Amino acid sequence: MVHFLTLPLFVFCWQQLYYPITDLLKMYHHVGSAQIWHVYICALFYMLQFGLLHAYGYFRDNQENIERQAVLQQSVLRSELSALKAQLNPHFLYNVFNTINASIPLELEQTRQMIAELSDLFRYQLRVSNFETVPLSEELDFTSKYLDLEKARFEERLTIEIFADEALLNEPVPPLILQPIVENAVKHGISPQIIGGKITIRVSKGAKGLEFSVTDTGIGVIDKSRLLNIGIGLTNTEMRLNKMFGTSLIFTDNKPHGLCVQFTLT
Repeated sequence: MVHFLTLPLFVFCWQQLYYPITDLLKMYHHVGSAQIWHVYICALFYMLQFGLLHAYGYFRDNQENIERQAVLQQSVLRSELSALKAQLNPHFLYNVFNTINASIPLELEQTRQMIAELSDLFRYQLRVSNFETVPLSEELDFTSKYLDLEKARFEERLTIEIFADEALLNEPVPPLILQPIVENAVKHGISPQIIGGKITIRVSKGAKGLEFSVTDTGIGVIDKSRLLNIGIGLTNTEMRLNKMFGTSLIFTDNKPHGLCVQFTLT
């Protein structure tokens, strides 16, 4: 579109300069109806020079695309090899967990249960790595098992509440979207307090989509802008929400103390 505008302008300016110069130098140029050849020649020169310029630009872009494709293929190959290794390591861990579980005396039932739950967590992580979404019920079950392990460590210092309507349990959600937020609440909110605290997870259907909130009664955070810089868990969750739904994590104060993390799946 630019060339459709600049081509006539180029021809006009060239003629305005060419004729006075040739007249001044007493050089021959076409006159009358033959002057149309000057238009053709000038337009041909314009198209030739910009055609070469665009051809070079296309060649350069094509070379860059070829290089990017080569790098991408190498990256895919490395990812496939890493995935194969990742499949071997968890299966090895499962076997170790089962061996340890079988060697624990029956009277230590709580320890056996913890190992079984830990094995389930690893198994879930491996399985959902191949899916974009999972039912909300599975994500809540995974988060609940993670919190059960934390509760075994904190005992009475940690209280857990999960609220979600049964009608929402089949809603598709990204896997492992809650665990990093819950882990942050336990590690940075509840753990520093001697008296412990409570973590509440709520899932509801709002006007814009599925709404989540994770609230803790921990020590709270004054500078909430640093929350996305203290570890990879919240940072990765923020990036996933941005890319998949165009939403972000919202950090607010819990009353009377603690932190509330909210997000929406549109």
